[in-house]
Amino acid sequence: MALRLRATTGSGAASGPQRPLEGTTAAIPALLSSALVRSTQPFTLRRAPRAGFAQAATLVLVGILAGLVLQAVFDRYATDTTARQVAEVDQVRGLIERTFVQPRDSEQLLDGALRGMLGELDPYSKYYDNTETGDLERQTSGLYDGIGVLFAPIPERWRILHPLPESPALAAGFRVGDLLVTINGEPAAELELEAVRAHFADGSKGPVAVEVEGLDGERRELEVQPARTTDPTVRRVRMIDNGGDAFDRVGYASIGSFSRRTPGEFDEAVDGLRDRGARRLVIDLRGNRGGVLGAALAIANRFVEEGALLQTESRAGLEVTYAQSGYAKYADMSVAVLMDGISASASEVLAGALQDHRAAVLVGERSYGKGTVQSLTPLHELDGVVRITTAVYRTPSGRLIERSLGGAWKAGLEPDLAVTPASDEQAQLIALYLSRYGPPLEHLSAVLAWQESSGLALVAPPPPDPVLDAALELLAGRRPVHVAESGQ
Repeated sequence: MALRLRATTGSGAASGPQRPLEGTTAAIPALLSSALVRSTQPFTLRRAPRAGFAQAATLVLVGILAGLVLQAVFDRYATDTTARQVAEVDQVRGLIERTFVQPRDSEQLLDGALRGMLGELDPYSKYYDNTETGDLERQTSGLYDGIGVLFAPIPERWRILHPLPESPALAAGFRVGDLLVTINGEPAAELELEAVRAHFADGSKGPVAVEVEGLDGERRELEVQPARTTDPTVRRVRMIDNGGDAFDRVGYASIGSFSRRTPGEFDEAVDGLRDRGARRLVIDLRGNRGGVLGAALAIANRFVEEGALLQTESRAGLEVTYAQSGYAKYADMSVAVLMDGISASASEVLAGALQDHRAAVLVGERSYGKGTVQSLTPLHELDGVVRITTAVYRTPSGRLIERSLGGAWKAGLEPDLAVTPASDEQAQLIALYLSRYGPPLEHLSAVLAWQESSGLALVAPPPPDPVLDAALELLAGRRPVHVAESGQ
């Protein structure tokens, strides 16, 4: 989904208000404007007779009065209609409370009414009650309450695979392979997952005392303060040797979803890859259903120096979001973007902008085709949130890709090179690999060394992937082998 975190307002003019990118400070002049029509015939101004002015003034006055009367009638009709509809809904609610065979709580009825009203609009509008807003906040903010560690997938309980970047655990001194021995004096081996989470989830209780044992057998006493911690959306980052030549080394980063933290995560990942020699990049958006719109636009701006990144049409009119000068820090990289039939919304915003500007080649399958934008509005008294579709978007060149609307070119984005996995089983293995966290670059060598010395399967190797292989062939300037063999 492509989410705006608050409703936007505009003038309603055809050129629309400008939309600066998230994390920027200056607006950029609008790209699109109303058409200017010039007459090819000369014209002159003539003084009108006095009687003509009086008649014109009378007509104008009558027109204004008629407009005011019609507006008053319309407002009264709209008010009466709304009042009648509210009364009818209240009548049904009362009927349910008095006569339905089983008692129903009034809050339960309100919850159902809100879900039904929004659910009738389209597949994307929705009401979130107070039990669901936590997950929604985690998806959009990219944060959760905790210390930021990932446990190793081994039988031994509470052995840490690695701490997450910029996490409380990393700041406290947790290392790759540390074993939790005690937590606030309790033997960690005796604790279940929920108990461990409870210790580390509430920062209001102060620091948590933890005894750990490193891979070298040394025990250390640590204190960690639980806090808001980044839930990584850039989950697989690695270097790929694409032929042996240093120039052919390719950086790879997969983005699982878009949160407000994703641009920073992406910058950190790509900067690390460039430091290791990457001059070409694969951005994997397969399985990415979308997220925060501003995050996708900010990443697009990393590769596009100028011009439109997105057009959105709402009741307020047309809005065009432009690339901001000075932010295209990766514009010198050759880029391939991988997509599949699940890639949607904010993923398509990023891929569509890069494709239209010839900043990347799209490889894989046609994307899902979700070309609408949802805005989130909190309902404070209910402690809930309304997500409602507020705009339709087009790519910079004007392509409409929303599958449910007439006038779309085709649903989704068409890849520049169409490649599919060899089988459903292979596609499932790729999806499973992409859904899991991979060690960040700063911990990868330590995790691999632990895996080699212990013989444990700590990090799953990448599965066979013809889509990625085709992208690497393109980035190396070679014709993809499997495409050449198939004759496509």
